[in-house]
Amino acid sequence: MPTDTGDLMEKVYDLFSGIYAAKAGDAAFLAFEKLGVPITPGMFKLQPTDTQFSPALAVERLSEIGNAVLQVDGDSVRRSNRTVPAMTELMLTQSMPVSSDANAMASLGKAKNTASQAFDVTLGSMDGMFRFHPVYANPTNWYDPDANDNWTGHTIGKQEGLPQPAPPGRPPPKFQHQQLTWRIAPKNIQPDLSQPVSRTNRIYSALATSDQVAAIQNSPTDRAEFSARRQMFTRRGPGPSSAPRRGFLSSGFLQRVANAASTIASSGEPTSAASIMKTAGPLIMAEATGQLETNTTAQPVSTSSIDMSFEHCVITLNRPWWPEVFLMLKQWFVPGYACAEFSDGTGSEDSGLLPVLASGFVAIRNLRISTKWSNDDVAAMQGAASFGPFSLVGRTYDAGTGTLTCPGIQIIGWFCEALPILPPNSDPAIAPPQATPSTPPQDGSTSPPSGTTSSPPGDTSSSPPSDTTSSPPADAPSDASSSPPADATTTPDKTQT
Repeated sequence: MPTDTGDLMEKVYDLFSGIYAAKAGDAAFLAFEKLGVPITPGMFKLQPTDTQFSPALAVERLSEIGNAVLQVDGDSVRRSNRTVPAMTELMLTQSMPVSSDANAMASLGKAKNTASQAFDVTLGSMDGMFRFHPVYANPTNWYDPDANDNWTGHTIGKQEGLPQPAPPGRPPPKFQHQQLTWRIAPKNIQPDLSQPVSRTNRIYSALATSDQVAAIQNSPTDRAEFSARRQMFTRRGPGPSSAPRRGFLSSGFLQRVANAASTIASSGEPTSAASIMKTAGPLIMAEATGQLETNTTAQPVSTSSIDMSFEHCVITLNRPWWPEVFLMLKQWFVPGYACAEFSDGTGSEDSGLLPVLASGFVAIRNLRISTKWSNDDVAAMQGAASFGPFSLVGRTYDAGTGTLTCPGIQIIGWFCEALPILPPNSDPAIAPPQATPSTPPQDGSTSPPSGTTSSPPGDTSSSPPSDTTSSPPADAPSDASSSPPADATTTPDKTQT
């Protein structure tokens, strides 16, 4: 029988959480995109006319979106303008021991040296100008529509049968799913919602020429464009003694778009949206989709039950450079930052600089939704960009059967692992001073007891480091008691919007 729309997303959550837990354990929880990110085969080809995919480009494209820092709001993710490698490097290179004990400093120095050696392993961009920290997917060819073995069909509703027991080890939901809604697009782009997803679709090409991307097109192509880091931070305060040496927006995406725009401008021809979108991978599509979602209005789904089917692929991610062991150590701090300013250990609703690590994602295709729709829902779907987290761009609607179909691949959610409290200690220079005993007053009353140093909550008034763009040193520091070396002038990592 059809499924109740009230618990549809809970069933979707349970399905994918169980699959992920069986593949990678139950340490992560699923958070959905606000509007699914369309994926096209052309994103993974060197030229639009190529008949073969480029596996190297596929790794780079995945690394662009997989290394964007995510924040979890309710049951959905929000993409920040920071990157996992940049935040990791800031902690790794700037960390200092809490204790001045020689053994403690030597121990932290050894751990940093080991982690730095792994962290320094990067790949060269297909542009030949940048290096980036790779993120590898399993299955590796998840984006190939002809790799049918990667995909599994599932129906929620009519063919669902008896309820299935929860898979062993499945993580419980961390939050209450919100009401299922249509996201109604602005009227001027509604006619394009049924057009296939591509770089020439006017919905995405219009977003590609928005103020956000226009700023990228007009940006300089030299290192100066990567030096303005202040807006990359959510908090301010005294910065570390030296800056980390890699771009905050990794994987040269912004530089690639800037170079493309510069080439187009030098040709004397008008800059077309399609020319900019030619460089689009999953990351810029996610940014464009986010802009689209921001301009939509929500309308609750009024139909009480539906049948839904799709094919799905659950992808796990691997970062061989991730310093997991180092980040589990407790006796260090980052100059200029308070305890838990990067992560408070909760994962959900954490506004820190690096609250979660994306360890996998869910892609679906061949989405079909059918029911006897209410009049309100029929009217809403005509202008809807999404149904819950499912993108409806490129859809068709059969009024005779009440079936809404959207065939393309789209990413609908990410598996997020909460990180430990990072940094584990506050910089002593910004922590509240300890209270000192004083001479009791003459009236015989006693002074308050001595306090203990604690982490300041909130504003650290720190000014972030200024440089973002160089490669790590050949050798990591072996003694944690000394400050990391200053930045060298090397090429920047690739960037994101």
